[in-house]
Amino acid sequence: MIFLKDALLNPQSKVIWCLRGGYGSLHLLEKLAALPRPRQVKLLIGISDMTSLHSFLAAQWNWPSLHGPLLDRVATGKVLPSHMRELKQILFGEVSQVSFKKLKPLNQAAQKRQVVTGPVVGGNLTVFQSLVGTPYQVSLKGKILFLEDIGERAYRVDRALEQLWQAGPLKQISALVFGDFIGGMEKNGKDLTSKVMKIWAERLSVPVLKGLEAGHKDIQRPVPLLTSARLSLGESPLLVIESGI
Repeated sequence: MIFLKDALLNPQSKVIWCLRGGYGSLHLLEKLAALPRPRQVKLLIGISDMTSLHSFLAAQWNWPSLHGPLLDRVATGKVLPSHMRELKQILFGEVSQVSFKKLKPLNQAAQKRQVVTGPVVGGNLTVFQSLVGTPYQVSLKGKILFLEDIGERAYRVDRALEQLWQAGPLKQISALVFGDFIGGMEKNGKDLTSKVMKIWAERLSVPVLKGLEAGHKDIQRPVPLLTSARLSLGESPLLVIESGI
């Protein structure tokens, strides 16, 4: 917490780049809430467990952030050169937006020619679910929800989505876009998470898509959170998110 506090209050830095993910950031939220809101907005970069920090910054301080590769992956050369260039262009303000083209509609609402606008929020499903009912849960009203996860079998993904539905947040979204869900094999070796996505897509009345290239796979494209976004639906879905830099 000391290092995070120093990073937030340091007037000489503009970015807080998380070195690793892993469990634990949830325990920082009450201490963060006790801090006075920093005058200088910092850009947080990270994925996985860092979802709790992304949500806190959005809910409490209205700060945009970046769901992007952890610094250890960058340092060890695990980020593809093309995606490293994309990340650099965002950080240095060389591009004003990020576009995602490889999206697959999962329900009729996503196939209908229309445009959905609103900030993108979310991240790791399991971590996002753990914030339900806390002051650090970002509002989903009018938002495009992005979710990804690792190591969660289909029934656990379904259970998390069901809680988000029964608690109310999932009823407020404008669209749902699934990123990568990996490592959730059943005991027989099958992966049923895509089936769960399809079931929920048919259950929801808003557009639901999958294929956003972000999560725990090798490809971890940066996803700006809490910035303006435009989801164009129809024959070739396209999600364009303002970088906010």
